Amino acid sequence: MNTWLRHQQRLLLLAVQFYTRLPVPALVGYSDELLNQATAYFPVICW
Repeated sequence: MNTWLRHQQRLLLLAVQFYTRLPVPALVGYSDELLNQATAYFPVICW
């Protein structure tokens, strides 16, 4: 459960990093696969 929650947090931060100009810690990282998963948070960020 804890690893799932951490993964979701990382995806949310990656979506914030990609879709906004808000600063995000560099620890989030980037990969095409993670960005594809992070698109699930697009409605939350653009609301």
